[in-house]
Amino acid sequence: MDNALRTPQELKQDNIRAAGFMVLSTVFFIINDTTMKLVAEELPILQAMAIRGALVTVGLGVAAYLTGALARWTSLADPVVLGRAGFETVGSFAFMIALPHIPLATAVALNMATPLCILPLAALLLGERYGWRRIAAIVVGFLGVMLILRPSVDGVDPWLMLSFSSCVFFAMRDVSTRRISRDIPSLLIALTMSGTVTVATAAWSAIDGWQPVGVILFAKLVLASVMVAFGYMLVVKAMRQGEVSFTGAFRYAALLWATALGWIFWREVPDPVAWAGISLVLGAGLYALHRERVRARQA
Repeated sequence: MDNALRTPQELKQDNIRAAGFMVLSTVFFIINDTTMKLVAEELPILQAMAIRGALVTVGLGVAAYLTGALARWTSLADPVVLGRAGFETVGSFAFMIALPHIPLATAVALNMATPLCILPLAALLLGERYGWRRIAAIVVGFLGVMLILRPSVDGVDPWLMLSFSSCVFFAMRDVSTRRISRDIPSLLIALTMSGTVTVATAAWSAIDGWQPVGVILFAKLVLASVMVAFGYMLVVKAMRQGEVSFTGAFRYAALLWATALGWIFWREVPDPVAWAGISLVLGAGLYALHRERVRARQA
C-alpha cells in the first residue's frame, strides 16, 4: 500500500513489522556467510558457490513455475536484467573469494558501504542530486573504508581490497535494478541472477578441477542455500511493507551477528583502528538513510 493511503498508526505498525523482517533477514544472510566461510576450509569457494547456486536456482525456478512467473520466461533475456545479473556475479565472486581470508565482521562492514557507493552512481547514471549533508556522509563513509583498508607504503591488503570492490558492483546492481521494467516479475530477476552466478562459478570450478563433496559438506551447502532464499524473501517483504528510508537502517544489524559468529567460530575480533572505520561507515550510512527519510517527507 502507498504511504499516502496509510494512517500514521498503520504506517508505524508496518514499519515495526518491516524492521523485524529486515533484522531477521540479516540473521539468515550472516548464517549463510558463516556457513560458506566454514565450507571454504574444506572445499574451493567457487565450487561451493556453484553447488549453492544450483540449489537456489532450482528453488527459484520451482517458485517461478508455481506462481506463473515463468510464463514470462522471455524476460530472462532482457539486457538490463542480464546486466544486473552480471554485476551480481562479479560482486559475489569478489565477496566470496575474499571471505575465507579476512574476518567475517570486516567483510560484512566493507559490504555495508554499498549504500554509500549507490549515491554517486545514482548521481552519475540517474541524474539524482544531493545536498551537502549527504555528500559529507559519503566522504565520511569512505574515510571509514580507508581506515578498514589501512593503505600504507606497502599497499593495501589485496583480500580487503577485493572484498571492498564487491560493494561497488553490488551498488551498480542496485542502480541498474531501477532501470528494469516493473512488468518483469521479481522472481525472474532473482532467477536470472542466481542462474548466472551458478553457471559462472561452475565453469570456473570445472577449469580448476571438481573435488568430491561429502554428505556433511553438502548438508552445509543446503543450509546456506535455504538461508539465502529466506533472506532474500524477507528483504523483499520488508521493503514492500515499510518505508525504505526507515527499514534500510536495520540492515546494519548484520554487523552484530557477523561479529558474534566470527568470534564464536574463529575468535576474530576487529582491532581498534578497524572498529573506528566500521563506526564511520555505519554512522555515514545511517545518516544518509536519515536524510533520505527527511527528503521523502518534505517532498
